[in-house]
Amino acid sequence: MGHGTPCAGIIGAIPDGASGIRGYAPESDLHVCRLPPDARCSDLVAALDYCLENGIDVACLGFGCERGSAIVEQRIAAAKQQGVGIFAAAGNSAGTVLFPACSPHVMAVGAIGQTGSYPEDSPQAVQAAAATAVAAGLFVPLFSCRGPELDLCAPGVAVIACQSPDGYAICDGTSLAGAHVTALAALILAHHGDFKGGFARRDFQRVERLFQILKDTAQPIGHPWQTGAGLPDAARALGVWSARRPLEVPLDVELGAMRGAIRQMNHIYAGAEAANAFEPPRGPANVTRWPLNPAPLTFHAESGGAKATVDELKAAMTLAGLSDAR
Repeated sequence: MGHGTPCAGIIGAIPDGASGIRGYAPESDLHVCRLPPDARCSDLVAALDYCLENGIDVACLGFGCERGSAIVEQRIAAAKQQGVGIFAAAGNSAGTVLFPACSPHVMAVGAIGQTGSYPEDSPQAVQAAAATAVAAGLFVPLFSCRGPELDLCAPGVAVIACQSPDGYAICDGTSLAGAHVTALAALILAHHGDFKGGFARRDFQRVERLFQILKDTAQPIGHPWQTGAGLPDAARALGVWSARRPLEVPLDVELGAMRGAIRQMNHIYAGAEAANAFEPPRGPANVTRWPLNPAPLTFHAESGGAKATVDELKAAMTLAGLSDAR
């Protein structure tokens, strides 16, 4: 498919000395399952079986197809039951979210880009000019699939990534976005207290808790059918609570995008049941709804008295995100 090396680098690349790209989770164990250039849904079965047999924690799927597969859906459900969190690229066909990303057992990730980050004569600049603006200079590229099944969005335009055999390339696509979120998921499983306690057992609740943390701590941008729950916030997802910086969303753009998405869904889904002998359930990733941990940070005065000093109160407000300490 041509994007395995870039995605692997985003997740686990180890730089050569002071140069090179560093992945977000370089200490993770990386397993690679290669699919043929003309891969079909059925080719995912062997890869998913490998994940089940080898106790894989998170799987990043950069493959998608228009029609679902009963066998693949069965393997995906089995993987979730055994604690494998599956993250999949929403797709680059500019249509509805592809399978298996559209499965409610999978987290679907779409792409976003940032305006003003590319040379004026680059293909990415052309994409930015033609794309839908969402918030704070961010945009959804035209190629990124969208719909109610979308869970999150992440960088997927002009991503500098590793390229075979030993170079680097500028890459676009929802596969790159999926790799960003997969790497963060690996860090959460390794460092978040929930997965050393009540959600340590490898089962479906572990997966749904992971999905919930990623979605509930994300920063909403744009309409959910274009960006899902929003852009992941790594600090909040890892339990490092900080003041959230709201991103301004143009209301007229959001309403227009919603109307366009509804028209698109009505057109594409019309007659779908007759066209497909098997159509798996579609929807955003299922999550377990529990209160997020850790609890809000507490502050204790160091003065030893019953009343805190002014400086201690300022420090407490800063800790709570209520002050900029000026």
